[in-house]
Amino acid sequence: MSRGTAASATLEPSDGGSMWRLYAAYGRENTGHAVLGTVMALLARGTGLLPALLLGLAIDAVLLGTRPFSLPLVPETWIPATATGQLWLTVGILLGATLVGAVASYLGSYGWNRFAQTIQHDLRTDAYQHLQAQDRAFFDAAFDESDRRDRP
Repeated sequence: MSRGTAASATLEPSDGGSMWRLYAAYGRENTGHAVLGTVMALLARGTGLLPALLLGLAIDAVLLGTRPFSLPLVPETWIPATATGQLWLTVGILLGATLVGAVASYLGSYGWNRFAQTIQHDLRTDAYQHLQAQDRAFFDAAFDESDRRDRP
């Protein structure tokens, strides 16, 4: 790769699993970006599911009064005793989840885009360097072949 490793020397044109070999050659040094993208995409998806759960719990407890107000993973000491306080807690958690979801979505997109763009850059740079290393005979042969195909 253009960052110092010679991955192009390990790639063979007849390789049946070429995408996996390209990933192995170019993607491993960028795995952190892929992990960031994956983890943040999952977090964004999880925070996107939170409003339905919170609204269901809040409607049942605060508005309908059919069950006591309790939230999973939230200690009972943090939950206000009044219905108004419980409603404001729910609104605050919803706003926080929306903010966390937006940041996680951005970071997920950043991670995957950075992963893809870095691999594309390295592939293009290596292809250019490979072409620059060829003799003139390589280009003459390629030109002669294309010239023959153009003739009737």
